Amino acid sequence: MTSTPAELPRDPDLVPGMPYRHYKGGAYAVVGVGRFEADLSPVVVYEAMRDRSLLWVRAAEVFSEPVATPQGTVPRFAPDWPAALACLDFLPRKAVLDVLALYDAPYRRYHDRRHVLEMFEQARIRGLALNPAQALAALFHDAVYVPGCEHNEAASAALIGTMRRAWMPLPCNAPRRSCWIRARMRPRSRRRAPCSISTCIGWPSHRRTSTPTVWKSLQRTVPCWQPAPGFRARR
Repeated sequence: MTSTPAELPRDPDLVPGMPYRHYKGGAYAVVGVGRFEADLSPVVVYEAMRDRSLLWVRAAEVFSEPVATPQGTVPRFAPDWPAALACLDFLPRKAVLDVLALYDAPYRRYHDRRHVLEMFEQARIRGLALNPAQALAALFHDAVYVPGCEHNEAASAALIGTMRRAWMPLPCNAPRRSCWIRARMRPRSRRRAPCSISTCIGWPSHRRTSTPTVWKSLQRTVPCWQPAPGFRARR
């Protein structure tokens, strides 16, 4: 009589692409979860960022088990979610990873995953508080990229609505009303004009390439990427 195999781990962080940090400091990323063929026990498949040519397999119960260290007990592997992506916490992390995966296409030269993460990191360093519309604009600004096509940014903006239905589908009997994303994008202050996704798309590149004078002029036209309350620029 065969025993019932153990359930696969339900940890929401064990999704493809999720970055993890080993307790000794190594950087890894989850490839997926599966079962060991011999006894159907759950396993985690992952890769080391220092050498992505080789996949590693570890029993799921061992992957995140506590390990005793001089500093105390810590998980063997712990999620290493970038702090700069905190502005995207209104989305499931799997959704963010799905979008970032679009930037891994081999034909991209500049607008790749590293470029997107650098934009969020620069916003964090400068104390820029991105609202949901601005955060989505930065995440999707070049998610669709076809070399030589002039409609990449428009297609990237349209992709937001398409993927939103997968993240949080509305019930079939839902009345006509503002969609979930629009509700999360309402401006917090009535003193400034709202900043829409279509307006924000492409602005991260302006921020990186414009001089301070030009950028301030652009901000007066469209109030995008506002500093967090109490933030003081370095002199």
